[in-house]
Amino acid sequence: MHGDAENLVRTARAGIVFARGQAAALAQAVDMLLAMPESARGRMGVAGRAYYEEHLSLAVGVQAFEEEFMRAACVESGVS
Repeated sequence: MHGDAENLVRTARAGIVFARGQAAALAQAVDMLLAMPESARGRMGVAGRAYYEEHLSLAVGVQAFEEEFMRAACVESGVS
């Protein structure tokens, strides 16, 4: 895993990342998950959901578009 997906998982603290194309790394990540207490896996799930709600949800996206449209409308009309 690399790029945006890796950054997202790391930032959200919502999982374990491993090297792309490396079967041994994937197996090690699965072993790590299996060795974790259920509560630790649950915390990753909660963290992932919280990150989604705060940064990626439809409501957040709509708000970002509304803000951009309002800025564009103000620039277009000369309002600051």
